[in-house]
Amino acid sequence: GEVLLWKRIDFSKVDSAARDRLTDRLLLAFLRRVDSRYATEELSLASCHRLTGRGIGPLRGSKVLRKLDLRFVPTQGSRASDIDLESLQRTLGSIAPFSCGST
Repeated sequence: GEVLLWKRIDFSKVDSAARDRLTDRLLLAFLRRVDSRYATEELSLASCHRLTGRGIGPLRGSKVLRKLDLRFVPTQGSRASDIDLESLQRTLGSIAPFSCGST
């Protein structure tokens, strides 16, 4: 049913204008809504320039996530220091083993 719908989420294939509006707050709300901790096996956030990493919190404790692409790059005017490494580390450390990056 609905769980299968959210098994693979690839924001890199979303229209660039929509992708450019994706913030951590929106991602967090979306991942909560689809119950990503239990449903999402693959998530790609490649080219989602406004993300800092805080939005992946709903994945914390996931036993199903197997692939996570975090190749989001800060936009011009923002800095790599805007990436929340502590939040990323906390979430990633709680997830069952998965591959990170591209295949």
